Amino acid sequence: MRTALLILIVATALANWWTRLPGDRRGATRVGSISKPLTTTLVIVVAATSGAPSAQVALAVIALTLCLAGDVALMEPIDSFVLGLAAFLCGHLVFIALFVRFGLAHGGLAVAAAVGALAVAAVVGRPILFAARRSQPSLTAPVAVYLVAILAMAVVGWSTGRGWVIAGSAAFVVSDALLGWETFVITDPARAGTPTAAWTDGHDRDSAPAGAAHAEPRGDGVGPAALLPLAVMVTYHLAIVSLALGL
Repeated sequence: MRTALLILIVATALANWWTRLPGDRRGATRVGSISKPLTTTLVIVVAATSGAPSAQVALAVIALTLCLAGDVALMEPIDSFVLGLAAFLCGHLVFIALFVRFGLAHGGLAVAAAVGALAVAAVVGRPILFAARRSQPSLTAPVAVYLVAILAMAVVGWSTGRGWVIAGSAAFVVSDALLGWETFVITDPARAGTPTAAWTDGHDRDSAPAGAAHAEPRGDGVGPAALLPLAVMVTYHLAIVSLALGL
């Protein structure tokens, strides 16, 4: 059954990734609206049928269900960045509780993850927060709290020493770093005329964060930024699958 579930997850994820490619494709919106929550739902089933201790399974299912809620919140017709952020934030807190259940016996890995987290905060988190403050000041504090939560989740995840958890937590950080960069930095008016702005190659986006990369595919961009929605979803799916397999 587990193998069949993983095959289904690969199929639905590939369908979703297809909708994230640049350019317009007939039926992409409909395929995306089905494949996105379906992939996460199948991952929840993988966790629920893992055979791990019941307390661990319960926490994993809760955390992944919150991820599913975040997926839905970032899709039409809800399309709410704030609700999606809140759902994923709660999911990360539950993941932390799950990792504590696993045991935190690998201090060296935790130190390495903490150093990496500080680097991510400085190199990626700082520009995201500055851009959010300029474009959507009311989101600065929520985004900052989320940044702390996901980096803490990664540090705690690495301290478990479990390979799947290490991979999943790292992939989650990469996914949300890309999402934050696309949502705030690339669209930051203060960066007009900079290399970052030129990097978008005309892949213009609304200034409001409601149209984040986890939402519906958009645009005909031909630059690297046009591939960000795809990169966000690939790393996100790798993250949740890895965390489910970490049980």
